[in-house]
Amino acid sequence: MKVKIKESEIKDPTFFSSRGVEKFNQKDFEAAIEDFNKAIDLDQESPDFYNLRGHARYESGDVKGARLDFKRSKKLKTKTKKKRKTSK
Repeated sequence: MKVKIKESEIKDPTFFSSRGVEKFNQKDFEAAIEDFNKAIDLDQESPDFYNLRGHARYESGDVKGARLDFKRSKKLKTKTKKKRKTSK
């Protein structure tokens, strides 16, 4: 018996991120952006998700959106580094 899981029940942001990467590699940038949005909705502190969405936005022609995502990714990476330094 195959169990069907609704997408709305999935709470793992890496599921959406991985699927987004697959769609990006297939050059389906709009669908990739949708998946990266879902990953970000589930984990707004991951710089990787913003970075991935930034690349998809850039490839889809949204240079301004890409720039914002890259900036947010960099800010989150810096924040993470500072947290690591203070916890040592």
